[in-house]
Amino acid sequence: MGVTGMEASGPRRYTLFLSFDEVTLHGGVEDAMLDTSSLLVGAPRFIGYAATDPQRATKLAQVTDEITAILAPYDIVVTTQRPTGGTYAMIVFTDDDGSSAQCANCISLSPQECNTTDRPIAFVFGGVFGSGLMPVHLATSNAISMFGMFAAIPLTSKVGDCMCYIEGACVQDWQTTTTACKIGGAGTPVAATPGCQAAGTTMNEDAVFRATFGTAP
Repeated sequence: MGVTGMEASGPRRYTLFLSFDEVTLHGGVEDAMLDTSSLLVGAPRFIGYAATDPQRATKLAQVTDEITAILAPYDIVVTTQRPTGGTYAMIVFTDDDGSSAQCANCISLSPQECNTTDRPIAFVFGGVFGSGLMPVHLATSNAISMFGMFAAIPLTSKVGDCMCYIEGACVQDWQTTTTACKIGGAGTPVAATPGCQAAGTTMNEDAVFRATFGTAP
């Protein structure tokens, strides 16, 4: 039996806020509008992404443009400006190495909210790569997989797929791939690892995205 959609949970959020600048967050109930995250203790300050890179503007645009292009078929707004209200997911891109979130040397971190929180926060830690910058395709894959997981879309085990987040083969592929991730179609394998799982071993991933977020007008 395959997964065909997430109609039971229904559309919850249509906006993905990419935060690239320095930000101070606080431990607490998950709420991007209040800058509080269940993943944090205290009030850590996260430095900006590619903060000292002379090509910063170009590199941030590459990440933003790639995410926007991948999600273009769906009714999702990708923005680098914080929304003033409503439901949205916030991805914090930072040159931190994860230690501020008690996740030293992890590439990314996300609570598995699974369509239960209006304004969740996740993290992409560019500082894991030292003086270098996280590859664009890795940053975009992680951001999209966390955004999808927030909306209860199951993780996958297909290498090169945008929802392939923590499966071993996918992690290795992210670090070497030269192409952007893709949203799969019918028969996309659902991961056995923990995530926002649904019944079945495969899904039509594109149909799940459309059922969850709607089709772009």
